[in-house]
Amino acid sequence: MGRKVFVVGVGMTKFEKPGSREGWDYPDMAKEAGTRALEDAGIAYELIEQACVGYCYGDSTCGERAVYTLGLTGIPIYNVNNNCSTGSTALFMAKQFIEGGLADCALALGFEKMEKGSLGIKYTDRTNPMDKHAQAMIEKRGFAKAPAAAQFFGNAGREHMEKYGTTPEHFAKIGWKNHKHSVNNPYSQFQDEYSLDDIKNAPMVYEPLTKLQCCPTSDGSGAAILASEDFVRKHGLEAQAVEILMTNLSRASALVQSFKRVAVDQSSSERRRFHLRSYIQEILLSLRPKLKVTPHEVTLDCPQDLLLDSFPGAISQILTNLIVNALVHAYDPGQAGRILIGVRTHGDLVELCFEDNGKGIPAADMKHIFDPFFTTRRGEGGSGLGLHIVHNLVANTLGGTIHCESAERGTRFVIRFPRQPKEGP
Repeated sequence: MGRKVFVVGVGMTKFEKPGSREGWDYPDMAKEAGTRALEDAGIAYELIEQACVGYCYGDSTCGERAVYTLGLTGIPIYNVNNNCSTGSTALFMAKQFIEGGLADCALALGFEKMEKGSLGIKYTDRTNPMDKHAQAMIEKRGFAKAPAAAQFFGNAGREHMEKYGTTPEHFAKIGWKNHKHSVNNPYSQFQDEYSLDDIKNAPMVYEPLTKLQCCPTSDGSGAAILASEDFVRKHGLEAQAVEILMTNLSRASALVQSFKRVAVDQSSSERRRFHLRSYIQEILLSLRPKLKVTPHEVTLDCPQDLLLDSFPGAISQILTNLIVNALVHAYDPGQAGRILIGVRTHGDLVELCFEDNGKGIPAADMKHIFDPFFTTRRGEGGSGLGLHIVHNLVANTLGGTIHCESAERGTRFVIRFPRQPKEGP
Protein backbone atom coordinates (compact mmCIF):
# COMPACT_ATOMS: atom_id res chain seq x y z
CA MET A 1 0.00 0.00 0.00
CA GLY A 2 1.54 3.34 -1.09
CA ARG A 3 1.00 6.84 0.17
CA LYS A 4 -2.33 8.61 0.02
CA VAL A 5 -2.87 10.81 -3.03
CA PHE A 6 -5.08 13.91 -3.20
CA VAL A 7 -6.43 16.10 -5.99
CA VAL A 8 -5.83 19.68 -4.87
CA GLY A 9 -6.71 21.63 -8.02
CA VAL A 10 -8.39 21.23 -11.41
CA GLY A 11 -8.86 23.37 -14.50
CA MET A 12 -10.06 23.10 -18.07
CA THR A 13 -10.83 25.07 -21.18
CA LYS A 14 -14.06 25.21 -23.09
CA PHE A 15 -14.01 22.53 -25.78
CA GLU A 16 -14.45 23.86 -29.30
CA LYS A 17 -14.94 22.57 -32.81
CA PRO A 18 -11.50 22.04 -34.38
CA GLY A 19 -10.19 25.28 -35.82
CA SER A 20 -13.13 27.40 -34.63
CA ARG A 21 -10.92 29.63 -32.44
CA GLU A 22 -8.42 31.31 -34.72
CA GLY A 23 -4.85 31.17 -33.45
CA TRP A 24 -5.72 28.89 -30.52
CA ASP A 25 -2.94 26.31 -30.45
CA TYR A 26 -2.24 23.49 -28.02
CA PRO A 27 0.26 25.53 -25.93
CA ASP A 28 -2.49 28.13 -25.42
CA MET A 29 -4.94 25.41 -24.36
CA ALA A 30 -2.44 23.89 -21.93
CA LYS A 31 -1.60 27.26 -20.42
CA GLU A 32 -5.29 28.07 -19.89
CA ALA A 33 -6.14 24.72 -18.27
CA GLY A 34 -2.91 24.48 -16.27
CA THR A 35 -3.15 28.03 -14.96
CA ARG A 36 -6.72 27.44 -13.83
CA ALA A 37 -5.66 24.25 -12.03
CA LEU A 38 -2.81 26.09 -10.26
CA GLU A 39 -5.16 28.91 -9.27
CA ASP A 40 -7.70 26.37 -8.03
CA ALA A 41 -5.01 24.72 -5.91
CA GLY A 42 -3.60 28.05 -4.76
CA ILE A 43 0.01 27.01 -5.42
CA ALA A 44 2.83 28.15 -7.70
CA TYR A 45 4.02 26.10 -10.67
CA GLU A 46 7.47 25.87 -9.07
CA LEU A 47 6.03 23.37 -6.58
CA ILE A 48 5.21 20.87 -9.36
CA GLU A 49 7.82 18.10 -9.40
CA GLN A 50 6.64 15.87 -12.27
CA ALA A 51 4.25 16.29 -15.20
CA CYS A 52 2.36 13.66 -17.22
CA VAL A 53 0.92 15.09 -20.44
CA GLY A 54 -1.57 13.20 -22.59
CA TYR A 55 -2.48 13.81 -26.23
CA CYS A 56 -3.06 11.72 -29.35
CA TYR A 57 -2.51 14.24 -32.12
CA GLY A 58 0.94 15.83 -32.06
CA ASP A 59 4.66 15.21 -32.24
CA SER A 60 6.60 13.31 -29.62
CA THR A 61 7.55 16.27 -27.40
CA CYS A 62 4.37 18.33 -27.54
CA GLY A 63 4.02 17.63 -23.82
CA GLU A 64 7.21 19.56 -23.08
CA ARG A 65 6.16 22.45 -25.31
CA ALA A 66 2.76 22.59 -23.62
CA VAL A 67 4.16 22.65 -20.09
CA TYR A 68 6.74 25.31 -20.99
CA THR A 69 3.87 27.81 -21.04
CA LEU A 70 3.54 27.31 -17.28
CA GLY A 71 7.24 27.54 -16.44
CA LEU A 72 10.74 26.23 -17.13
CA THR A 73 11.87 24.43 -13.99
CA GLY A 74 13.63 21.36 -15.37
CA ILE A 75 11.13 18.80 -14.10
CA PRO A 76 10.61 15.44 -15.85
CA ILE A 77 7.78 15.63 -18.40
CA TYR A 78 6.25 12.39 -19.69
CA ASN A 79 4.36 12.28 -22.98
CA VAL A 80 1.38 9.89 -22.94
CA ASN A 81 -0.40 8.57 -26.06
CA ASN A 82 -2.93 5.81 -25.42
CA ASN A 83 -5.97 6.52 -27.62
CA CYS A 84 -9.20 6.90 -25.62
CA SER A 85 -7.37 6.02 -22.39
CA THR A 86 -4.79 8.78 -22.78
CA GLY A 87 -6.22 11.14 -20.15
CA SER A 88 -6.84 8.45 -17.55
CA THR A 89 -3.37 6.99 -18.19
CA ALA A 90 -1.69 10.35 -17.58
CA LEU A 91 -3.70 10.80 -14.38
CA PHE A 92 -2.85 7.28 -13.24
CA MET A 93 0.86 7.85 -13.87
CA ALA A 94 0.84 11.07 -11.84
CA LYS A 95 -0.96 9.24 -9.05
CA GLN A 96 1.69 6.52 -9.07
CA PHE A 97 4.48 9.08 -8.72
CA ILE A 98 2.86 10.48 -5.58
CA GLU A 99 1.82 7.08 -4.25
CA GLY A 100 5.29 5.61 -4.71
CA GLY A 101 7.12 8.52 -3.09
CA LEU A 102 8.78 9.79 -6.29
CA ALA A 103 7.11 13.20 -5.94
CA ASP A 104 4.97 15.20 -3.53
CA CYS A 105 3.18 17.25 -6.18
CA ALA A 106 2.52 16.30 -9.81
CA LEU A 107 0.60 17.68 -12.76
CA ALA A 108 -1.64 15.59 -15.02
CA LEU A 109 -2.39 17.57 -18.18
CA GLY A 110 -4.27 16.63 -21.33
CA PHE A 111 -4.96 18.48 -24.55
CA GLU A 112 -6.07 17.81 -28.10
CA LYS A 113 -5.87 19.91 -31.26
CA MET A 114 -7.70 17.88 -33.84
CA GLU A 115 -8.72 18.06 -37.47
CA LYS A 116 -12.26 18.44 -38.74
CA GLY A 117 -14.11 15.32 -39.78
CA SER A 118 -13.80 11.68 -38.83
CA LEU A 119 -10.67 10.16 -37.35
CA GLY A 120 -8.23 8.78 -39.90
CA ILE A 121 -4.88 7.03 -40.29
CA LYS A 122 -1.79 9.27 -40.19
CA TYR A 123 0.97 6.84 -41.09
CA THR A 124 0.48 4.53 -44.07
CA ASP A 125 4.08 3.31 -44.40
CA ARG A 126 4.12 1.15 -41.25
CA THR A 127 2.06 -1.39 -39.31
CA ASN A 128 -1.15 0.10 -37.96
CA PRO A 129 -1.42 -0.61 -34.21
CA MET A 130 -5.08 -1.48 -34.68
CA ASP A 131 -4.45 -4.03 -37.43
CA LYS A 132 -5.24 -7.07 -35.28
CA HIS A 133 -8.43 -5.48 -33.98
CA ALA A 134 -9.48 -4.44 -37.49
CA GLN A 135 -8.77 -7.90 -38.91
CA ALA A 136 -10.83 -9.63 -36.21
CA MET A 137 -13.69 -7.15 -36.68
CA ILE A 138 -13.71 -7.48 -40.46
CA GLU A 139 -13.67 -11.27 -40.32
CA LYS A 140 -16.71 -11.23 -38.06
CA ARG A 141 -18.66 -8.18 -39.22
CA GLY A 142 -17.19 -7.05 -42.51
CA PHE A 143 -16.26 -3.44 -43.25
CA ALA A 144 -18.89 -0.85 -44.11
CA LYS A 145 -18.82 2.59 -45.72
CA ALA A 146 -18.71 4.31 -42.34
CA PRO A 147 -16.00 5.88 -40.15
CA ALA A 148 -13.70 3.18 -38.77
CA ALA A 149 -13.95 4.41 -35.17
CA ALA A 150 -17.75 4.26 -35.33
CA GLN A 151 -17.51 0.69 -36.62
CA PHE A 152 -15.24 -0.39 -33.75
CA PHE A 153 -17.62 1.03 -31.15
CA GLY A 154 -20.76 0.11 -33.03
CA ASN A 155 -19.66 -3.50 -33.42
CA ALA A 156 -18.80 -3.61 -29.73
CA GLY A 157 -22.36 -2.46 -29.10
CA ARG A 158 -23.75 -5.17 -31.40
CA GLU A 159 -21.75 -7.83 -29.58
CA HIS A 160 -23.04 -6.53 -26.25
CA MET A 161 -26.60 -6.72 -27.56
CA GLU A 162 -26.09 -10.32 -28.63
CA LYS A 163 -24.50 -11.37 -25.33
CA TYR A 164 -26.60 -9.44 -22.81
CA GLY A 165 -29.83 -8.51 -24.53
CA THR A 166 -29.08 -4.80 -24.60
CA THR A 167 -31.28 -2.85 -27.01
CA PRO A 168 -30.62 0.19 -29.23
CA GLU A 169 -32.82 2.18 -26.86
CA HIS A 170 -30.45 1.48 -23.97
CA PHE A 171 -27.58 2.99 -25.95
CA ALA A 172 -29.80 5.88 -27.05
CA LYS A 173 -30.62 6.64 -23.41
CA ILE A 174 -26.90 6.96 -22.66
CA GLY A 175 -26.56 9.54 -25.43
CA TRP A 176 -29.71 11.30 -24.24
CA LYS A 177 -28.30 11.51 -20.71
CA ASN A 178 -24.94 12.80 -21.94
CA HIS A 179 -26.55 15.61 -23.92
CA LYS A 180 -28.72 16.51 -20.91
CA HIS A 181 -25.57 16.93 -18.81
CA SER A 182 -23.98 19.14 -21.47
CA VAL A 183 -26.74 21.73 -21.12
CA ASN A 184 -25.43 22.60 -17.65
CA ASN A 185 -21.73 22.39 -18.53
CA PRO A 186 -20.38 25.75 -19.76
CA TYR A 187 -17.22 24.01 -21.03
CA SER A 188 -19.07 21.52 -23.24
CA GLN A 189 -18.64 21.83 -26.99
CA PHE A 190 -22.36 21.30 -27.62
CA GLN A 191 -25.00 22.47 -25.16
CA ASP A 192 -28.22 21.68 -27.00
CA GLU A 193 -30.73 19.40 -25.27
CA TYR A 194 -32.27 16.56 -27.26
CA SER A 195 -35.19 14.26 -26.57
CA LEU A 196 -34.80 10.50 -26.63
CA ASP A 197 -36.62 10.44 -29.97
CA ASP A 198 -34.17 13.03 -31.33
CA ILE A 199 -31.29 10.74 -30.38
CA LYS A 200 -32.91 7.64 -31.87
CA ASN A 201 -34.03 9.35 -35.08
CA ALA A 202 -30.77 11.17 -35.83
CA PRO A 203 -28.90 10.03 -38.97
CA MET A 204 -27.47 6.54 -38.52
CA VAL A 205 -23.66 6.51 -38.54
CA TYR A 206 -23.19 2.81 -37.91
CA GLU A 207 -25.91 0.74 -36.28
CA PRO A 208 -26.79 1.04 -33.43
CA LEU A 209 -25.05 4.44 -33.21
CA THR A 210 -26.70 7.56 -34.57
CA LYS A 211 -24.96 10.88 -35.12
CA LEU A 212 -26.08 12.21 -31.71
CA GLN A 213 -24.47 9.21 -29.99
CA CYS A 214 -21.04 9.75 -31.52
CA CYS A 215 -18.35 11.94 -29.98
CA PRO A 216 -17.35 14.97 -32.03
CA THR A 217 -13.74 15.91 -32.68
CA SER A 218 -12.74 18.71 -30.30
CA ASP A 219 -10.02 21.16 -29.38
CA GLY A 220 -9.46 21.69 -25.67
CA SER A 221 -7.49 20.90 -22.54
CA GLY A 222 -7.91 19.78 -18.93
CA ALA A 223 -5.54 19.59 -15.96
CA ALA A 224 -5.41 18.19 -12.44
CA ILE A 225 -2.84 18.74 -9.69
CA LEU A 226 -2.12 15.80 -7.39
CA ALA A 227 -0.34 15.93 -4.05
CA SER A 228 0.76 13.78 -1.13
CA GLU A 229 -0.76 14.04 2.33
CA ASP A 230 2.42 15.74 3.62
CA PHE A 231 2.18 18.34 0.84
CA VAL A 232 -1.50 18.95 1.60
CA ARG A 233 -0.79 19.58 5.27
CA LYS A 234 2.33 21.65 4.66
CA HIS A 235 0.46 24.04 2.36
CA GLY A 236 -2.84 24.10 4.28
CA LEU A 237 -4.93 22.48 1.53
CA GLU A 238 -6.98 20.15 3.74
CA ALA A 239 -10.29 21.93 3.05
CA GLN A 240 -10.07 21.41 -0.72
CA ALA A 241 -8.13 18.17 -1.10
CA VAL A 242 -10.05 15.18 -2.42
CA GLU A 243 -8.38 11.84 -1.81
CA ILE A 244 -7.90 9.37 -4.64
CA LEU A 245 -8.21 5.75 -3.53
CA MET A 246 -7.89 2.72 -5.75
CA THR A 247 -11.28 1.69 -4.40
CA ASN A 248 -12.70 5.04 -5.54
CA LEU A 249 -11.24 4.57 -9.03
CA SER A 250 -12.57 1.03 -9.17
CA ARG A 251 -15.99 2.25 -8.06
CA ALA A 252 -16.00 4.99 -10.68
CA SER A 253 -14.97 2.52 -13.36
CA ALA A 254 -17.63 0.08 -12.20
CA LEU A 255 -20.26 2.83 -12.32
CA VAL A 256 -19.38 3.72 -15.91
CA GLN A 257 -19.42 0.07 -16.96
CA SER A 258 -22.71 -0.45 -15.12
CA PHE A 259 -24.25 2.51 -16.92
CA LYS A 260 -23.15 1.11 -20.27
CA ARG A 261 -24.12 -2.49 -19.58
CA VAL A 262 -27.22 -1.73 -17.47
CA ALA A 263 -26.83 -5.13 -15.80
CA VAL A 264 -23.90 -5.24 -13.37
CA ASP A 265 -21.50 -8.14 -13.23
CA GLN A 266 -18.89 -7.60 -10.57
CA SER A 267 -17.68 -11.20 -10.33
CA SER A 268 -14.19 -10.24 -11.42
CA SER A 269 -13.82 -7.39 -8.92
CA GLU A 270 -11.07 -7.51 -6.35
CA ARG A 271 -11.78 -9.64 -3.31
CA ARG A 272 -9.85 -9.16 -0.06
CA ARG A 273 -10.09 -9.10 3.74
CA PHE A 274 -11.02 -5.77 5.32
CA HIS A 275 -12.63 -4.29 8.43
CA LEU A 276 -16.10 -3.10 7.48
CA ARG A 277 -16.34 -0.16 9.92
CA SER A 278 -13.10 1.52 8.85
CA TYR A 279 -13.94 0.90 5.21
CA ILE A 280 -17.37 2.54 5.53
CA GLN A 281 -15.67 5.49 7.22
CA GLU A 282 -13.40 5.81 4.17
CA ILE A 283 -16.46 5.77 1.91
CA LEU A 284 -18.11 8.55 3.93
CA LEU A 285 -14.89 10.55 3.78
CA SER A 286 -14.79 10.26 0.00
CA LEU A 287 -18.39 11.53 -0.12
CA ARG A 288 -17.69 14.53 2.10
CA PRO A 289 -17.76 17.01 -0.83
CA LYS A 290 -21.36 15.95 -1.54
CA LEU A 291 -22.44 15.79 2.09
CA LYS A 292 -20.87 18.98 3.39
CA VAL A 293 -23.06 21.18 1.16
CA THR A 294 -26.22 19.68 2.71
CA PRO A 295 -27.69 20.05 6.21
CA HIS A 296 -27.99 16.28 6.57
CA GLU A 297 -26.29 14.17 9.23
CA VAL A 298 -24.94 10.68 8.54
CA THR A 299 -24.44 8.33 11.50
CA LEU A 300 -22.58 5.02 11.44
CA ASP A 301 -23.27 2.22 13.93
CA CYS A 302 -21.01 -0.73 13.15
CA PRO A 303 -18.93 -3.15 15.25
CA GLN A 304 -15.31 -2.07 15.43
CA ASP A 305 -13.77 -5.45 14.68
CA LEU A 306 -16.09 -6.86 12.00
CA LEU A 307 -13.75 -8.50 9.49
CA LEU A 308 -15.02 -9.52 6.02
CA ASP A 309 -13.52 -11.52 3.19
CA SER A 310 -15.57 -9.95 0.43
CA PHE A 311 -15.72 -7.30 -2.29
CA PRO A 312 -15.07 -3.79 -0.93
CA GLY A 313 -15.68 -2.16 -4.31
CA ALA A 314 -19.24 -3.49 -4.39
CA ILE A 315 -19.96 -2.32 -0.84
CA SER A 316 -18.52 1.08 -1.67
CA GLN A 317 -20.76 1.53 -4.69
CA ILE A 318 -23.83 0.21 -2.87
CA LEU A 319 -23.48 2.74 -0.04
CA THR A 320 -22.57 5.56 -2.41
CA ASN A 321 -25.66 4.94 -4.54
CA LEU A 322 -27.92 4.69 -1.49
CA ILE A 323 -26.58 7.95 -0.04
CA VAL A 324 -26.86 9.81 -3.34
CA ASN A 325 -30.36 8.39 -3.84
CA ALA A 326 -31.40 9.71 -0.40
CA LEU A 327 -29.90 13.14 -1.06
CA VAL A 328 -31.76 13.42 -4.36
CA HIS A 329 -35.13 11.93 -3.43
CA ALA A 330 -35.71 11.85 0.33
CA TYR A 331 -35.65 15.49 1.31
CA ASP A 332 -37.12 18.78 0.20
CA PRO A 333 -34.74 21.72 -0.42
CA GLY A 334 -33.45 23.16 2.84
CA GLN A 335 -34.75 20.25 4.93
CA ALA A 336 -32.27 18.82 7.44
CA GLY A 337 -32.31 15.04 7.44
CA ARG A 338 -30.74 12.11 9.26
CA ILE A 339 -29.25 9.07 7.58
CA LEU A 340 -28.34 6.04 9.69
CA ILE A 341 -26.10 3.19 8.55
CA GLY A 342 -26.38 0.30 10.99
CA VAL A 343 -24.54 -3.02 10.83
CA ARG A 344 -25.21 -6.19 12.80
CA THR A 345 -24.19 -9.83 12.42
CA HIS A 346 -26.29 -12.99 12.61
CA GLY A 347 -23.86 -15.88 12.60
CA ASP A 348 -22.09 -15.78 9.23
CA LEU A 349 -24.55 -13.22 7.83
CA VAL A 350 -24.02 -9.47 7.87
CA GLU A 351 -27.10 -7.25 8.06
CA LEU A 352 -26.59 -3.70 6.82
CA CYS A 353 -29.51 -1.32 7.37
CA PHE A 354 -29.60 2.00 5.57
CA GLU A 355 -32.41 4.32 6.62
CA ASP A 356 -33.37 7.95 6.25
CA ASN A 357 -36.09 10.06 7.85
CA GLY A 358 -37.21 11.65 4.60
CA LYS A 359 -40.57 11.71 2.89
CA GLY A 360 -40.64 8.04 1.88
CA ILE A 361 -41.44 6.33 -1.40
CA PRO A 362 -45.01 6.32 -2.76
CA ALA A 363 -46.61 2.88 -2.61
CA ALA A 364 -47.19 2.89 -6.38
CA ASP A 365 -43.46 3.30 -6.99
CA MET A 366 -42.22 0.65 -4.56
CA LYS A 367 -42.49 -2.25 -7.00
CA HIS A 368 -40.39 -0.38 -9.58
CA ILE A 369 -37.53 1.03 -7.50
CA PHE A 370 -35.04 -1.63 -8.62
CA ASP A 371 -36.04 -1.46 -12.30
CA PRO A 372 -33.46 -0.02 -14.73
CA PHE A 373 -34.08 3.59 -15.78
CA PHE A 374 -36.97 4.04 -13.34
CA THR A 375 -36.79 7.50 -11.76
CA THR A 376 -39.20 10.09 -10.44
CA ARG A 377 -36.68 12.83 -11.25
CA ARG A 378 -36.51 12.55 -15.02
CA GLY A 379 -35.03 15.79 -16.30
CA GLU A 380 -33.69 16.76 -12.86
CA GLY A 381 -30.55 14.62 -12.78
CA GLY A 382 -32.05 11.22 -11.92
CA SER A 383 -30.60 8.42 -14.07
CA GLY A 384 -32.88 5.63 -12.88
CA LEU A 385 -29.89 3.32 -12.51
CA GLY A 386 -28.75 3.85 -8.92
CA LEU A 387 -30.96 1.34 -7.13
CA HIS A 388 -30.88 -1.07 -10.07
CA ILE A 389 -27.09 -1.17 -9.72
CA VAL A 390 -27.40 -1.62 -5.95
CA HIS A 391 -29.75 -4.58 -6.39
CA ASN A 392 -27.43 -6.30 -8.87
CA LEU A 393 -24.34 -5.76 -6.74
CA VAL A 394 -26.04 -7.17 -3.66
CA ALA A 395 -27.40 -10.21 -5.47
CA ASN A 396 -24.66 -10.97 -7.99
CA THR A 397 -21.47 -9.83 -6.25
CA LEU A 398 -22.15 -10.14 -2.52
CA GLY A 399 -24.49 -13.12 -2.88
CA GLY A 400 -27.09 -11.46 -0.67
CA THR A 401 -30.58 -10.00 -0.57
CA ILE A 402 -32.01 -6.50 -0.33
CA HIS A 403 -35.40 -5.45 0.99
CA CYS A 404 -36.95 -1.99 1.09
CA GLU A 405 -39.53 -0.63 3.52
CA SER A 406 -40.95 2.85 3.27
CA ALA A 407 -43.48 5.00 5.08
CA GLU A 408 -44.44 8.66 5.14
CA ARG A 409 -41.46 9.45 7.34
CA GLY A 410 -38.57 7.57 5.90
CA THR A 411 -37.20 4.68 3.88
CA ARG A 412 -35.25 1.67 5.11
CA PHE A 413 -33.12 -0.69 3.04
CA VAL A 414 -32.12 -3.98 4.69
CA ILE A 415 -29.23 -5.78 3.01
CA ARG A 416 -28.11 -9.24 4.13
CA PHE A 417 -25.02 -10.96 2.76
CA PRO A 418 -22.45 -13.52 3.92
CA ARG A 419 -19.19 -12.44 5.52
CA GLN A 420 -17.43 -14.62 3.00
CA PRO A 421 -19.36 -15.02 -0.27
CA LYS A 422 -19.08 -18.30 -2.09
CA GLU A 423 -16.57 -18.47 -4.89
CA GLY A 424 -18.04 -17.95 -8.35
CA PRO A 425 -18.30 -20.74 -10.89
